[in-house]
Amino acid sequence: MFEAGLLLVAARAAMLIAAGDAPPPMGLTVPKAAWVMRVPAGAFEMKQQQVKPDGTAAYFMMSDATTHLNLSFFIEPIKDCATAVACRDWAWKAEQTRLSGIEGVRESEIGDAAVVEWLQPRLGKLKIDQKNLHAYWVKEGYWIDAHVSKVAYQESDRERFIELIRAIDFVPKSDVAPGPKGGDVPPPHGNSM
Repeated sequence: MFEAGLLLVAARAAMLIAAGDAPPPMGLTVPKAAWVMRVPAGAFEMKQQQVKPDGTAAYFMMSDATTHLNLSFFIEPIKDCATAVACRDWAWKAEQTRLSGIEGVRESEIGDAAVVEWLQPRLGKLKIDQKNLHAYWVKEGYWIDAHVSKVAYQESDRERFIELIRAIDFVPKSDVAPGPKGGDVPPPHGNSM
């Protein structure tokens, strides 16, 4: 479905001009979108980037070896839903058909994101305790599906999931300046234009 040829065009590496030791966020987008989604970089390492040849959709997958979190994003044009809640409900309906033995299903909203989360205690006979949280946004003709997961999840990990989703924001591409390594430098979070 996706082709890896336009990877650098879609994944616009972002650096945040900020005080302190916080690592700069990553900027994720697709060539045809008018915005960049800023994602806290933490210790996440990009593992996979795929962009649809026409530049309208992309998939990004990253992991953090320190926290053992996995994070992925699908960015696609809207076709089956018009709001974050409608996208969550539509995607969750499809997702449920392939899941069994899940526990603790919880639907909520975190900022502008509609969220569904659950725990997969086992994979067959193997105890995995994998937490899954999907967050959905709708932004200017696109829907974004973020998936955060962790095996060997403990309830004390939940706040890390929530903080990650809360920290994701969107800025217009026009507000993103070229960075020193050819990436983009969004303005500091919370500053007005």
